[in-house]
Amino acid sequence: MEIRIVMVPLGSVEPVNKLSEKDTMIRMKEALKVWQEGGWDYLLVTGGAFTSKRIMTIPGARVMEEWFIANGVPADRIIVDDRSRDTYQNVEFSIEAINNRLGIPLEQVSITRRHPVATCDPILADFQGLWGGN
Repeated sequence: MEIRIVMVPLGSVEPVNKLSEKDTMIRMKEALKVWQEGGWDYLLVTGGAFTSKRIMTIPGARVMEEWFIANGVPADRIIVDDRSRDTYQNVEFSIEAINNRLGIPLEQVSITRRHPVATCDPILADFQGLWGGN
């Protein structure tokens, strides 16, 4: 079974808990357009609190989640990784979040980029797995 997910990694954050217009908001606006075109099952936001409390008091993914809900993405269609602090952890913790939410065994998850990813593009990926090991 194929599950189609738009993955939006956190970029920059400005004081306090404000998503940067230079990269994060561009990614989010592009991801919203892609989501609204249809054909995607979930939207995955990924990014923890990775800088001082003067800049971030909550994980960036939680701020992103609120923005997507306010812009019409159903809350039950958003998967949140709010622990990652770098690109490696974005992948590691995103796979865990997908597993926890959807029950796909980790060893059965693969990530395939469907489009070239430029600096400010969301990652459009298919996460493939077998539900419940069937």
